[in-house]
Amino acid sequence: MINIKKLVAVLSLQLIFPDSLFAHGEIGDVQRNIEQIKMDTLPVQSQEKAFPQTFSETNLTKIDNLLRVEVTSDVMQDEIKEYFSTKIGKAVSLEQLEDFNGWVWSLLQTNGYLGYISSTQKQEERGTVLIIKVNSLTIRNLFISSDKESVARQYEKILLERMSDVIAPGRLLDLKYLENRIVRASFDLPIDIRASIQNPKSGKVDLVLHVKEEPKNTGKLSTALMQVNNFGLRRYGRAQGVASLAFVGLTPSSDLQLTALGSEGLRYGRLEYEFPSQSFKGRFRLYGSYTHSRSIRGEESDTNGEASEYEVSLTNLVGATRSVAFKTTIEAMHRQSKTYLDIGGFKLEDIKDNKFRFAVSADNDALALNHFRYELAFTYGRYNTSGTYSKGEINGLVRHTLVNNRRWEASLRFHGQFSSTNLDSYDKFVLGGLNGVRAYSTNDGVGDLGFVASVDLTRRLWNNHYFSVFYDAGLIKPNRELLSCFSCNNSYSLQGVGIAVGGRFGKGFSYSMTLAKGVGSYSGYLNGNVESYPRNWRFLFSLSNQF
Repeated sequence: MINIKKLVAVLSLQLIFPDSLFAHGEIGDVQRNIEQIKMDTLPVQSQEKAFPQTFSETNLTKIDNLLRVEVTSDVMQDEIKEYFSTKIGKAVSLEQLEDFNGWVWSLLQTNGYLGYISSTQKQEERGTVLIIKVNSLTIRNLFISSDKESVARQYEKILLERMSDVIAPGRLLDLKYLENRIVRASFDLPIDIRASIQNPKSGKVDLVLHVKEEPKNTGKLSTALMQVNNFGLRRYGRAQGVASLAFVGLTPSSDLQLTALGSEGLRYGRLEYEFPSQSFKGRFRLYGSYTHSRSIRGEESDTNGEASEYEVSLTNLVGATRSVAFKTTIEAMHRQSKTYLDIGGFKLEDIKDNKFRFAVSADNDALALNHFRYELAFTYGRYNTSGTYSKGEINGLVRHTLVNNRRWEASLRFHGQFSSTNLDSYDKFVLGGLNGVRAYSTNDGVGDLGFVASVDLTRRLWNNHYFSVFYDAGLIKPNRELLSCFSCNNSYSLQGVGIAVGGRFGKGFSYSMTLAKGVGSYSGYLNGNVESYPRNWRFLFSLSNQF
């Protein structure tokens, strides 16, 4: 039986303080939090390799006084010279010279160049000159082969057209550029391309591209991921379990992924299907999800909600340089969300949202020594309740290695959004959460216009473990247009600092732990927020297994 007095009281508070009571209990808030959860929270790290000791033509002895370094190379001259910049005018031991040779070789390999190195010394009156010569390889001939002659003939013309600027005879052999162009060339094709080098002689090689049709293993399990974490919201239960299964799709190079997430008050399921299309020169993605949430707090203002989403998108590779790929993505999405008051099931909202999104991105190889990714996006949509809206987004990630041994790394991550009008809770920007100010949740710092940035300093430890310190900060404006609640529209900031550890162990296991502390003011704090408090402490943990 509905308690009429309680219902009237709750609705009266909602009318007086429209953003204070249910702003942290809508289904859109749940969806925002789910979207920030990733199955693998470890930073991408390249594997360390021992420097080889027999790769160069050298005849070196220790140097009593290093006068200068002379480098003859088609590539990486500045980086090679920089290595010994602090040793000029000083003694250099034979061990240091051997380490230097190994570092040069590793540097060339990491950046995709292949060749051999000659190191010599020249004595002058005032000291020793170290002379480094990098002998690069060039392409003599190009061949395309396949186990099936018909496959080689079918794809030979299109591969030559797409890769002519990197595989032409006489060009410098650039493995990094070659690898990126192979990925681009096969982006929308159901084939696997491998490159091999044959007949190295006089600084020239034959390059062979091996083309193989992807096998039709429809329904085969390709990847399984399991995770437990405490990334959830208190209102629905912080402890969560996540499972994801990936299967080979109906056609070669296609994938079907099923994801499920659950907590005490939350049930979520997602289906994604991605496949290449040579006709559209890109990859299509079909997406559908369903969310059901139920507050577990036992309060009179508790809400339940449900939401469904359907999306189709097309991603195209529109250009590439040696290390950077440029992509565009066009998305069309329909979403319907409903929020109910737990008292008698009174419906608080029923929103239908149709939108189109266009994004342009630029990124280099994720395993590159210094990685970056930038994205600009524009969304135009229509709510059934308030009409049309638009918003723009900017996202970026820059990761840079600080020292030669690659154990120290700094990264900058940022996100921003502006909108033309007040948005539904799902489309609002948020400062808190895993991808923002980690001391707060995704129910903190919610608004229509905002910007947040994070700076991390990471130290790689033994056996794929890491330790990092970080600083997060962001600025938010709750509403694009002024509401009757004047204080609800004041811009405010959130800041946080913290430490994180993580790593991989065993067979397919990984973990992450983060401890963050809010610093500075939180002038936009609302009393109805049960997730966080000003100067909040927040501990995040995840344990994952891939098999």
